[in-house]
Amino acid sequence: ITSPSDFEELKMKLEGILCRVNLLYSQEKFILTILNHSNLLVSDKMKLYSKQMGLKKLSFANADTIRNLTKCETNYISTFGLMFDKDVKISEIWVDKSIKDLFSKEEMEKSVSLNDEDKVENTKLNFFALRKDAHISIKCIDFLKFLSLLPTREIKEFNPNTDK
Repeated sequence: ITSPSDFEELKMKLEGILCRVNLLYSQEKFILTILNHSNLLVSDKMKLYSKQMGLKKLSFANADTIRNLTKCETNYISTFGLMFDKDVKISEIWVDKSIKDLFSKEEMEKSVSLNDEDKVENTKLNFFALRKDAHISIKCIDFLKFLSLLPTREIKEFNPNTDK
């Protein structure tokens, strides 16, 4: 996705939430962020993000690091690249609040009526599929199963649109 029109075109073709993944670096620590694609991490707000995450300094990981840890290219990072991080150098996963709410059954129940329960369980997340020309759509519940099969990483909530 290189332009807003690319995003809109892809969004119309996919069901569910289109996700953007970034690899960040802070003091010998790597952090993967999963965002709703409409939310961007921008470099001029890195101080704000690092404060929100309780870190002193935060920056985007360089292309070689991304390739070594996730086997992905810089602009096409996939959460599925976590399976290549055998040494768990990526120690935390920060998830956009709008997506993380789907991970919590309590939040799901608050946000939908009982008639919509099936719809929530079938909510799909869409990620790059370890290459730039393909996407994977996966039910939120199945994505959580995927994460549970990997070495343990802390999953935290992140709100990239706040100034606090």
